[in-house]
Amino acid sequence: MNFDEYLVSLLGKEEARKLKFALECGKTIIVTGEQGPTGKSVLEEVLNQKGYHAIEGFHTYTVELNKPIENMIPNFEKKII
Repeated sequence: MNFDEYLVSLLGKEEARKLKFALECGKTIIVTGEQGPTGKSVLEEVLNQKGYHAIEGFHTYTVELNKPIENMIPNFEKKII
């Protein structure tokens, strides 16, 4: 089985196509899913061995910003907290 066949067997054709595009664009891949033996760690390892940057979601922390800020460049001399 080659790399493309592996991705299709794991993800299906459409999701494998999207992943390949993301890989070609140099994106970091965050692998998430149900807890248990679903192949997350294996996929992460395979992608890293192929030279891509992949991590499992539990290794990350996401900050979501949705509210416009007043000053784009912070003044660190003032206490902001």
